[in-house]
Amino acid sequence: MLSEWLVDVPSDFEQEWLMVFCPTGKRNLVVASKGRTAAYTKSGYCIKRFHSNLPGGNRSSSRTISQYTILDCVYDEVSKTYYILDVMCWGGHPVYDCDTEFRFYWLQCKIQENTEVTKVSKLNPIKFEALPYYVCEKTNLQEVLANPMPFQTKLDGLLFYHKKTHYTLGSTPLVGWLKAWMVPEIINIPVPESIMASKPPGAKFRPPSQSMDTSSTVKIADTKRDEQQDVAIIEKKEIS
Repeated sequence: MLSEWLVDVPSDFEQEWLMVFCPTGKRNLVVASKGRTAAYTKSGYCIKRFHSNLPGGNRSSSRTISQYTILDCVYDEVSKTYYILDVMCWGGHPVYDCDTEFRFYWLQCKIQENTEVTKVSKLNPIKFEALPYYVCEKTNLQEVLANPMPFQTKLDGLLFYHKKTHYTLGSTPLVGWLKAWMVPEIINIPVPESIMASKPPGAKFRPPSQSMDTSSTVKIADTKRDEQQDVAIIEKKEIS
């Protein structure tokens, strides 16, 4: 589920959207099944295999073939942590067709029920942390942006999810993306000076507009189709 630049703020932004802080790192799809855990790049290339305490992620937790877990994560190499952005399946229960608000709530509940995944151990050498989410009321966003980040690594940007969207393979306008220093210009709320200091010299305050170039459109469509095929292949290999 890939984002698009949040060029224009939707009319229902404060009522129907949720925000997630995205840490700096590598975007990975994590699949736990048949007693092992694997991490894949966005193009479907397996870059890491290990054990984890995710359902299906090690031999002791993988009681049945149907017990598998699929997570959309950002991996931080320094802290050896997978920060979970979203969940597609947990313990053999797929939630692709559930709305964002439910997926986020359910993920938080599952992490609270399975706290062993948040700790480094012999069976869980890399920890997992579910990223918190926030309602997009402007007063609330201003407050959370002024508070410390919910992770130790650097902030990469902000993801905005529509509450009612299902998990979509590929890019979707129902997931928006902004660098934090763009927030005053786009959303019209102030941010701390420490965030504005991260603005690169010469960078524009507004994100780039969606390209009308047909070659770009074809590239986006091809990428989306490739990602759908990659996820299908990954699931078939890891779960069947």
